Amino acid sequence: MTHRSLSTLLILLACAGPALADDAAASAAPAPRLKLEGSQRGVALAPKGNRVLWFERHEGRYRFFFSDTQGIAPQEVVRVDARSPGQLEHVLNGGLRQWAPDSSRFGFATVERGVLRAGIAQLDGTTELFDDTEPRAAVETHSLCFAPEGGGGWYVEGRSAGIAPKSTIHTFDADGERGEPVFEVQQALVTALEPSPDGARLAFFLGTKQGRRVAILDLTSGVHVTSGVVRVIDHLGRPRLFWTADSEAVVFTARSGPGVWPASVLRFDATGAELRALVSSETWAVFGVSAQGEVSLVDPHGRAAALLNPTTGERRAAPGNLAIGQESPRSALLYEPESGQLWLE
Repeated sequence: MTHRSLSTLLILLACAGPALADDAAASAAPAPRLKLEGSQRGVALAPKGNRVLWFERHEGRYRFFFSDTQGIAPQEVVRVDARSPGQLEHVLNGGLRQWAPDSSRFGFATVERGVLRAGIAQLDGTTELFDDTEPRAAVETHSLCFAPEGGGGWYVEGRSAGIAPKSTIHTFDADGERGEPVFEVQQALVTALEPSPDGARLAFFLGTKQGRRVAILDLTSGVHVTSGVVRVIDHLGRPRLFWTADSEAVVFTARSGPGVWPASVLRFDATGAELRALVSSETWAVFGVSAQGEVSLVDPHGRAAALLNPTTGERRAAPGNLAIGQESPRSALLYEPESGQLWLE
């Protein structure tokens, strides 16, 4: 199963009755559903579970849409430019699918004057691109994420051109204004920012000439730890790091051999003390982490889904053969490997 094979998506929207007395009637009635077909990509469930976001390609531009869980007609939010395949890959890696915790806005990436930029889009279509003090022809934004408690977050400014790449992680506030840098590195590019659930650390990939490493930054002390070189993959979208629910480690998928498969599911402790394999040289890939703290896996070859204990490495079949990608108090984004469909229920 490849990322491109997910171009046809089925979103199943279900909501409970407002009163306990209506439960029986609500369960007997057919669930409202919204069917999305065609070029929808990057489907993301809002943290509150009340909205879903995706984007489509149209005449060389990328259009962002959202719908709520009541099944309203999809509404277009913003359009961005990304005309070349290379630019598209940057946009996919540049902060898409990053909802703010209050589900009112999201981070996105665009190409402005040939330079990758990130910004914040409100649901009414207004946008704010992050500014920089260096020449726009040299600076690109590679990632963005919101703080778990809301308000602002962090984004990356990186220079990938020339002989001296560098990256700086900046804070931004609730108004989208840039704050002080919290991390800077020379001869490397930072991508795929992921905040820990407790908000104390940032995890990211650190790309150098030698290869890609996992890095974890302590936001209080400013100290960071890095893994050895890893060959990261994610066949269902951009390469990602997933925090465990207790904020003690990140998990991700990496190649075990010269090809994409077989792969290993690796765990890297937040203290940097250990990088170990939870699954070795198989076809499982990480899809998400459930609210109960289990790592959700998919096997595209066996068309199966499983749940993995990130501490013990114990694995069990996923109920209904559905992998959990994102979860909220009222909805969950699920993936069915057998049909290649994403479901929101």
